[in-house]
Amino acid sequence: MNEVTGAFAVASPDTADVYDVGASVEGATGPKAQVVGKEDPAGDPDPHPFSRPADFAVPADRAGSFGHRFTPVAEWLPELGRAAAETDPTTAKEQ
Repeated sequence: MNEVTGAFAVASPDTADVYDVGASVEGATGPKAQVVGKEDPAGDPDPHPFSRPADFAVPADRAGSFGHRFTPVAEWLPELGRAAAETDPTTAKEQ
C-alpha cells in the first residue's frame, strides 16, 4: 500500500441535480415535487452554498488511482429517496 498524505476532494463518479433527487423522493413517496428556482440577491455576502450557476462535480480520479472506489449516485440515490419517505410516515407510499 502506498503511503498517501494530503487531502482528497472526492465525490461519486457521476452527478445528480435537484431534479434527480426530487425524482428519487417522488418515487418513494408519490407526491410530485415542485422545484422553484430563485436567484441569490445581488451583493449577498453569504449566498446559499447550493446556489451554483452550473454543475459542480468533484473528480475522484486521484483517490481512485490509490484504489478507492466511490459508489455511483445511481446506486445510492434510490435508497436516499426511500430513507426520506421513512422519516415522515405521512408521505410514504401505500405498500
